[in-house]
Order: sequence, then structure tokens, then C-alpha cells
Amino acid sequence: MNIVVEGISFDVEYGYQPKEAATATYPGCEESVSIESVRVSSTCDIQDSLSDYCIGLIKEAIMEQM
Repeated sequence: MNIVVEGISFDVEYGYQPKEAATATYPGCEESVSIESVRVSSTCDIQDSLSDYCIGLIKEAIMEQM
């Protein structure tokens, strides 16, 4: 999926877990996103490794599109 965060375009592979309600035999779970890989897809000046801040912004952008 292509995600644009603050003008920077990223190609992101991720896992998405929707929120699931608890049942008598299942405790349920919260909604979450796990980032598998991130590649910068546009020309820009950023370091090779993304900071936790950027990963957080990417997760927020994915959640907004769900």
C-alpha cells in the first residue's frame, strides 16, 4: 500500500488486526497495525532507518484509511 505522510510517499507492507469482541471462549482483541516493511517511494532527504515517530505516523495513516 502506498501511504503519504507529511508529503513523503512510502510503500508499506503491514498486518492489520481489527477489533474483535470478547466471547465466552475468546478474550477478544484491540485493533492494531504491525509494520512489516517500509520503503521510501519518492525522492526526499531522510535517513535510511525510520524513527519511531515516522512509524507512528504511518500506523495512524493506515488506521485512518480502514
